[in-house]
Amino acid sequence: FSVFLKADGSVWSMGVKGKIGDGGRVDRSLPVRVIESGAVSLSVANGHSLVRKTDGSLWGFGNGLSNGKLGMGKMSQYPSYPVRIVEKGVVDASAGGNHSLFVKTDGSLWGMGSNEQGQLGLTDLSDQLFPRRILDSWVAQASAGSRHSLVRMEDGSVLVFGSDRTGQLGLGRMLHTAEPFLIAEGIAPTLVRP
Repeated sequence: FSVFLKADGSVWSMGVKGKIGDGGRVDRSLPVRVIESGAVSLSVANGHSLVRKTDGSLWGFGNGLSNGKLGMGKMSQYPSYPVRIVEKGVVDASAGGNHSLFVKTDGSLWGMGSNEQGQLGLTDLSDQLFPRRILDSWVAQASAGSRHSLVRMEDGSVLVFGSDRTGQLGLGRMLHTAEPFLIAEGIAPTLVRP
């Protein structure tokens, strides 16, 4: 499936049913509008999408059934349309393989979904079915990968956590780390999405 954001703030998608947020039960081979207006950023990953709107709300759609990566608990079916996850205050969001991260205006980092490899930065490795606070403050940006996460702090330092099985955290190929680990001090103006 594919999703794109237009200059007028609308969000469009196409592809396999259940992941595109159009309320339908059929695959779509042509783009269909799923959010009318107000979208300012979009993050698309393994079966789910996150949309941040101008009012600071966070919306999601797609496959969030088993592990809560849409922050709505375990669901019996895909959400038919985009659902509001957070009412206000979101400044950044990133969809990962089976987890999601978002940053709020107070600099706090929140996450939901799979944490089996520590990709939410929580020592409790169970799935988080609803948004859970990971860091209290000073977070500027988050990037969720397949089974790992990178976080840029306001001073430019970078924290990493999750799977390092193929060296994606730069920690010497550890199996995983659930504790946020400082990988760079004050040198990163922005993160490149994995």
